[in-house]
Order: sequence, then structure tokens, then C-alpha cells
Amino acid sequence: MPNGIVSYISPLYGGATSDKAIINMDGSQSLIELLEDGDNIMSDSGFSLDAKYTHLTLIHPPFLDRQKQLSSQQVLQTRIIASNYYWSSKNQNT
Repeated sequence: MPNGIVSYISPLYGGATSDKAIINMDGSQSLIELLEDGDNIMSDSGFSLDAKYTHLTLIHPPFLDRQKQLSSQQVLQTRIIASNYYWSSKNQNT
């Protein structure tokens, strides 16, 4: 759950730019370099962190993989993540 302040506002990226590309973009200082111990990264499927970033937590919705449906706990987790994403998106549009 987000519980901090906004400390970084990135440049705009096109819709085809992946999460991984954004977080590792070259520049004066990449986003990954600004993250501190215990910080969370919220992402969708297909994103993973390199082993050197063990001090960060990756938050993403559960995946079905070989299951037929999500468990009730996984559904709740997905709702929490989706509500935080909605809040984040809503704040960016105001």
C-alpha cells in the first residue's frame, strides 16, 4: 500500500514503453536509483526485479498460471492492487 510522498515525477512515456524500460531508463538518475530499502514497486504481469534489488518489494496481481480460478485471497489481493492503481491514475489526471 502506498504510504509515502511523491518524490519523483518521470518524463512522459508512450503506451508501448514497458515498465522495465521505464524503471531502467538512462538519464541523470534512473528511477531505480532513487528507491530506498523497503520501497515497493507496483507493476503488472511480465515485470521482474534483478536479484541485486532484494531490498525492494515487487507488488503485482496474482496470476492464474495453471489454476482454473483465483483463490478468495488472490481476488482480495487483486482488488487492493487495482484500487491503489486507480487512486494513482486518478491523481495523475487531476
